[in-house]
Amino acid sequence: MPLNKGILKNFYEIAPLELKADVIDFIGRSARELEMSDDVRAKFVSLVESRLNIIKASKTPHVDAQEFKDFSWWVYSEKFDDKWSLDLLIEALKLGCDIEGDHLILERY
Repeated sequence: MPLNKGILKNFYEIAPLELKADVIDFIGRSARELEMSDDVRAKFVSLVESRLNIIKASKTPHVDAQEFKDFSWWVYSEKFDDKWSLDLLIEALKLGCDIEGDHLILERY
């Protein structure tokens, strides 16, 4: 499903920040228990990379970055490349995101 058109584009244009954050949270919490194909993993990676790039270009990246507040679940899930997960986490932090669940990252490493 393309991220720049259709239902996903419409969702991200009108959804409040908290609902956008719920998407990141839900995927991360669910990932640990899922059997995830490479195709599904690639789509999730594409989604968050796309969202991060949009947030970087926004007028209020320090506010919009809160969409990634629960990204710690992605790191904890062990379903995504460690370097990629940590690099994305660092990018979100640099934008001003207040990460919740930092204990999950400490448990993982």
